[in-house]
Order: sequence, then C-alpha cells, then structure tokens
Amino acid sequence: SVAGTYGMAAMWGSVIVGGLIEFVFGASRLMSKIRKLIPPVVIGSVVASIGFVATRIAVTWTFSNPSPMLLSMALVAFLLALFLKFRTKGILSHGFILVSVVVVGVIVGSALGEMKWDGVRSAAWFALPKLFPFKDFEGVGTGRAIAISGAAILGGLSGYIGSMFESVGDYAATCAAADETFKVKHIDRGIMAEGLSCSIGALFGGMPSTSYTQNIGVIAATGIASRRVTQVAAGFFLLYGFVPKLAALLAAIPRPVIGAVFLLTASMIMLSGLDMVMSSKDKTQRNTIIAGTTLGLSVMLPYHVATAGKEWAASLPPFLNMFVNSNIFIAVVVGVVLNLLLNVIFKPKETDNDTEKKQE
Repeated sequence: SVAGTYGMAAMWGSVIVGGLIEFVFGASRLMSKIRKLIPPVVIGSVVASIGFVATRIAVTWTFSNPSPMLLSMALVAFLLALFLKFRTKGILSHGFILVSVVVVGVIVGSALGEMKWDGVRSAAWFALPKLFPFKDFEGVGTGRAIAISGAAILGGLSGYIGSMFESVGDYAATCAAADETFKVKHIDRGIMAEGLSCSIGALFGGMPSTSYTQNIGVIAATGIASRRVTQVAAGFFLLYGFVPKLAALLAAIPRPVIGAVFLLTASMIMLSGLDMVMSSKDKTQRNTIIAGTTLGLSVMLPYHVATAGKEWAASLPPFLNMFVNSNIFIAVVVGVVLNLLLNVIFKPKETDNDTEKKQE
C-alpha cells in the first residue's frame, strides 16, 4: 500500500526507518511495558489479518496463469504438500514446502517445459550484494533510491507494530516449547534484534522479517531449539545471497506451484491468529466486539474500496487512501483503539465483567 501510494523509494524509506523504530522499542525496553495494553484478542486479530493477506497473495499466485498445465501442477503440488505434511514423519513432514516445490516445480516443471532455465544459465555464480538495488515503479515515486515520508513511515510502521505484537506471542510460545522460563528480556532483546536486522537487510533490498509462528511447531515436534541450528540456517541464507544463480533458480519456478503450497502456510497463519482470539482467557462481549469488528473491517473495507468504493477511495488524501487499502494497517488501528475504548477508558466494573462472562 505504501509503495502504490508514495512510490518504492518512500516504501524502502519506511522499511529502514520502521526497523530502527522497532530497534528503539526493544533497546529502550518499551515493548515489554506496553504489551500489557495489547491483549491476546488484539494480537490474534492482527495475526489473523496478516494470514488473510498472505492467503490472498497465495491465491493470486496460484491463479496467476490460467494455463491448464500450470493449474494442474498447482493442484498436484497442493495435494503433495498435504500428503507430506500429514502422512509422513521426520524431514519429509517438516520440509513439506521445500519438497513439494522441488518435486513439482523444478523436476516436473522441467520435464514439461514449464520451468524456464534460461535465466538460471545466464546468472553468475558469485556476486556481492549491492547497496540500494531498488528502483521506483514506472510513473510512481521520485526516482531516488530512498525517500523519507512521514505518512509512508506511519503506514509501514503499522506492519512493524503488527509484527511486534505477533513476535511477543511467538517468544512466549517458543519458551514453552523449549521448556524455558519466559522472561521480559526475551521480549526486549528479540524486538531489538528483529528491528535492527530489518533495517540492515533493507539496505541490500531485503524485505522486513519477523518471527514465524509455524517454526514453533517444528521445535515442539523435534525437541530441538538450539541456537546453533538457527545459526547454521542463517549461514545458508548468507551463501544464498552471494550466489545469483540460486536466486534465478527460485524465480524460474512456476509461480502457481509456489502459490498453491504457500496457501497451506498462509491458512495456518490465519488460523493461528483465530486460535489466539478463541483461546483468550477473557472471553467477554467486549472482546468479541473487538475481534469481530477488527477482522470484519480489515477484510471487507479494502475489498469495498477495490470494488464499489473505488471512486470514493480515489478522492481521499493519499494517506487515507493508503489506510483504507491496507488490511494490516486497519487491523492494528481498529484493534488497538477499540481495546483502549472498551477495556481501558470505559473499563468495566467487576460486576459488569461477571455479567458479561455469564452471558457468554
């Protein structure tokens, strides 16, 4: 949404500055203090909204090419991923995404001529990453590599806020899976590291990164939570960044195949957010309204402005136009504001709480 409204230069500026703001949140220990104002019902609603966006992207990729051959490959990849995830064990089950993409996208795609190897052959084996390798969309932006815009930073920061809320829950779940006592320092150090890594990665063209909820399931299933495993994986990613041929290989894989497999992961993210909402200890009518309104607006308002409300959205100032088109921005703002109104400013009395819980 930021890129479409203010251009790629402003988007990258928002990524870098937003990461630094997240770093300050962690370094100043602010995140561990304000988390009390952000209950699971809000965090879960934001995570569910993130899952919805991911699902929409997965569906778009899956049907990006109407070719019957590619759609058939996407279906096979989806079914293979399901089989590996739920009917196998060990490395095949945990690596169902990679295995499905390689088997269907690379091997089968090559045999059927859908995997294009020309770009892979022409790509170099080694190259150093470049600073600021990005450009504006044609006709949108300033032509500069980076532009600083307050409105764009605020829009990008909404994504970071949603990420921070999700990460706090992920840290707690990871500690539980690893039989580690959950401490405040885990929150502050984690948020600080995430923010700094996002800003540094953005200088080289990397999109912001955050904790990944499904990896907690891997820890619980394997019993392995060693930092060394993550450090080895990070080493592989660094090597990947120095080998353009590997990047070209990834880009050559038919997008419908990747989208079909990604659909499973995206739906798991969405449901993890809904589980967070449903498993909340404070199941009251107030929280039901918070979750329902947040999810309803974050899903349907962007849909409305993309269809019947397109002319109205186009008449709005750029910042408001970006807001009404961003599912996550809407979820963060609506969820936080409603929680402050219903659970803080208009905080119910004990008798009101008891009445609401009985009605539930």
